[in-house]
Amino acid sequence: MDLLVVGSGPVGATVARRVRDLVPGASVLVVDAGPAVTGPPGRNVHNLPAADRAEPRHRSAGRYPAVGAGAVTPRFGTGLLRPADPEGDEQDGMPAAALSTCVGGMGGHWTCATPRPGPAERSPFVGSDDLAVAERLLGVRARPYADTAAGTRLLAGLRDALPGQDVGWMPMAGGPGEWGGVDTVLGDLDRQPGFLLRPETLCRRLLLDDGRVVGAELECLRGGRRWVVRSRAVAVAADAFRGPQLLWASGLRPPALGRYLNDHLAVMAWALLDLDDPPRHPEPAEPFDGEWRDLVTGVLRVPWTSGHPFHGQVMLADLGPLGPRVADPRPLLSLTWYAAKEIRARDRVTFSAERLDAYGMPAPRVEYGLTRADRDTAARAAELVSTVAASLGEATPGGEPRLLPAGSSLHYQGTVRMGDDPRTSVCDRDGRVWGVDNLVVGGNGVIGWPTAANPTLTSAALAVRSAAAVARMIQGV
Repeated sequence: MDLLVVGSGPVGATVARRVRDLVPGASVLVVDAGPAVTGPPGRNVHNLPAADRAEPRHRSAGRYPAVGAGAVTPRFGTGLLRPADPEGDEQDGMPAAALSTCVGGMGGHWTCATPRPGPAERSPFVGSDDLAVAERLLGVRARPYADTAAGTRLLAGLRDALPGQDVGWMPMAGGPGEWGGVDTVLGDLDRQPGFLLRPETLCRRLLLDDGRVVGAELECLRGGRRWVVRSRAVAVAADAFRGPQLLWASGLRPPALGRYLNDHLAVMAWALLDLDDPPRHPEPAEPFDGEWRDLVTGVLRVPWTSGHPFHGQVMLADLGPLGPRVADPRPLLSLTWYAAKEIRARDRVTFSAERLDAYGMPAPRVEYGLTRADRDTAARAAELVSTVAASLGEATPGGEPRLLPAGSSLHYQGTVRMGDDPRTSVCDRDGRVWGVDNLVVGGNGVIGWPTAANPTLTSAALAVRSAAAVARMIQGV
């Protein structure tokens, strides 16, 4: 086999797709520990009717806890990395860290925001050409929503509230009616000869010999059968917890492995948008049985700049009397301001040689907390969000700005970080693991520099770069 890809999320799919584009005859196997919960595999669950989403979301949580404590609740389609501690701080130990275990990974449940990183958060590792290829593979649209009176009012209101900022519509993968997912990236690849996607297949360890990966030990989780596959190149495109877990279990333990764990500080508030002539909706004949996401009619973004060190995301919903929080004809806004955390080596995930997790892999332990600077940054974000919300409309009961529990963003980064120094990074700027010629890592975990924007596009662009390196490995050049 030419390439083994561990993990079938947006990054794993990008590596597989791009390698096949560059080397059309390459044989590629993609494995994922989770089941295929949609057809085609990796399709965004938001595309299903609301009544049909519960079962695939439940299966996507895998063997991880599905219930938190207090404000710690995992997102749809995920399970908590560890049981919640009702006595713990909402930030220490990253209590809201959650994982999705299914074909497509988080790509089966995401909200599809794919902004380009701004100049203040752009790394020299991220090339403009790679970003463009990633946008094409993910199906990014600059304007996924149609113009509405509420959207026009919101855009003008944000520009008035944040003069000088480049406020605009959020680029998104897909759009209303067909949200993007891994099936978008793969296209017809799963129907082509030489490509195989195996769900419910766990990679237990990589087999190493003289600075190269020569194979991998796989296990079918439905029957327990184990076997070894041989591959000329391997791409580990798991999340920021299970990627370093596999490397650690394989005896690959560079100094930076698991360190520099980073999650965006996320401050969120809710408000009702003021309109001169708010729409009037008839009372529904039946209670609304969908979810807030189904009512979103626009998403705007406020990028990080030197004068605005945050990434703002404002979602607009035309709720009428159907809203989950208020019976009001005005559209409901959710305002989330992401901020970069202070990156420290001491924020990390470690693994146990004695204890195992629910999948029989080395159990993770998260050491994570906020600095005084982080809490000051969060306070500044809350103050700004409060001011912006007040300028746009009326606060909703319980919708005041609050710092979400650590892990809530699902934007975990840094644990297999990219860099130029083997002492402080796990991989080079092509994603190649230091000291291993034919192994690349991908995913949000490779992002090791301060960012605030949604990371999927950046990770996919880095995967495009890594795929080019893998193609060279396969071709022997």
